[in-house]
Amino acid sequence: MKLTIMMVTYRRVMMTLDNIDSYILARQHALDRIDGLEIDFHLWAANKNEYDNYVEIYKDIDWITVSHVPNYATKAPILVEEFVTRLDSDLVHLTWDDHTPAKNVLTLGVRDMVEHFPKFDGVVGMMIVNHPPEWGWQTSYGPTQIIGVRLFKDFRERTGQPILCPEYHQCCFEVEFTSYMQLLNRVWHCREAHFNHQRHELPSKWGIDHSAMESRKLGTMNKDRAVYNVRRKKGYYWGINFDIVGGWEAVLPKLKAEEEGDEVGVE
Repeated sequence: MKLTIMMVTYRRVMMTLDNIDSYILARQHALDRIDGLEIDFHLWAANKNEYDNYVEIYKDIDWITVSHVPNYATKAPILVEEFVTRLDSDLVHLTWDDHTPAKNVLTLGVRDMVEHFPKFDGVVGMMIVNHPPEWGWQTSYGPTQIIGVRLFKDFRERTGQPILCPEYHQCCFEVEFTSYMQLLNRVWHCREAHFNHQRHELPSKWGIDHSAMESRKLGTMNKDRAVYNVRRKKGYYWGINFDIVGGWEAVLPKLKAEEEGDEVGVE
């Protein structure tokens, strides 16, 4: 049984290094307790200078692969889909650079996958312990999931479509994926496995001004959320159907027109 971890990073070097250290501990914890388990790690760096630094730092660790992925912010679901479908792994954990795992996270997540989805055809959602309860993001949140790789491959073979909705740029595709999995009753919540979302400690803990990076991400996030909200309003769920609203290019001008009082709706 093999698990692949993939982390995306941009402009948060010290946090990324700290969180990779946490994954190194979590990896060893799992390897010591689960017979036959293999774990490798892929780091996707959007910034070229950071990529070069990460390559130098991790060049002697053969189970860590560093890649330069400059267009993640505009093609995330497409790139992730291509990555996962090429894996020779059974399980994949897709995370971000600001999520810190507890030492036993991988052990518990893999344990629950084997118990509840022995064919590796489900999702194990783990717990964010520092999100406000009103957010409703405590479990089954994209960067805290372990996912069966066969879900991606079987879905494409059955439908001829990717399992991740291609309408988004960077955000919300994992939310729509999780909604589809929940409709199929293929999500298990592992509440013993804990993450901290370090975004809530910026910049106080890290002493770095992340405002430019956060502003860029927030702009992308809000645009993707606009697409997500229109899809929900129209009853579109990728997987249940393959209807599209046209992405940013179609949704945002119509929403702007509506805000300005024009009689324009989203078709």
